[in-house]
Amino acid sequence: GQYALAMELVEGGTLAAELKRRGKFPWEEVIRIGQQICLALDHAHSAGIIHRDLKPSNLLRGKDGKIKLADFGIARDTEATGLTATGRTVGTFAYMAPEQIRGEPPVTAQTNLYALGCVLFELLTGSPPFGGETAAELLYQHIEKKPMRVSTVALECPVWFDALLQQLLEKDPQRRPRDAMTVSAALAEVQSKVAN
Repeated sequence: GQYALAMELVEGGTLAAELKRRGKFPWEEVIRIGQQICLALDHAHSAGIIHRDLKPSNLLRGKDGKIKLADFGIARDTEATGLTATGRTVGTFAYMAPEQIRGEPPVTAQTNLYALGCVLFELLTGSPPFGGETAAELLYQHIEKKPMRVSTVALECPVWFDALLQQLLEKDPQRRPRDAMTVSAALAEVQSKVAN
């Protein structure tokens, strides 16, 4: 009569720990990582689940190099109601979309795509797109401030990748890509354009 939860053991560690060791990642690797995250997000979104806490410490890299999305502790079932209090801000400040900060429902797939933009930005530069001395300052920047262009810090980053990150970090969810697979296709397109 009791339930048990079995989880895969992923021995490679988190992207957060790897980022701390390495400082930043080359853009080619970030594209490969981004495509794997997009597959995980697409799978969750197809099941009606919005993660709401996408960040490097919730991305595990197996010894085979594959990326796994972990910690669905504050995920929201888009079909359910009342999982969290209305208007309550839930998530990790450095990766929260403006609509998530304001507590304006509903959070959507685009909320996760904003966090994806923050994660990819950090992998490329070594720092999230926004920082502040206080939580209030950080949250304000997510809501009001335009992020700097990645290419000003990661000079080798292709302009097309930079443009995609700017789209992912749009304040208005409607101006972000439609879904995770659209982002994955855009990442593949960056690789293709650089190769030609």
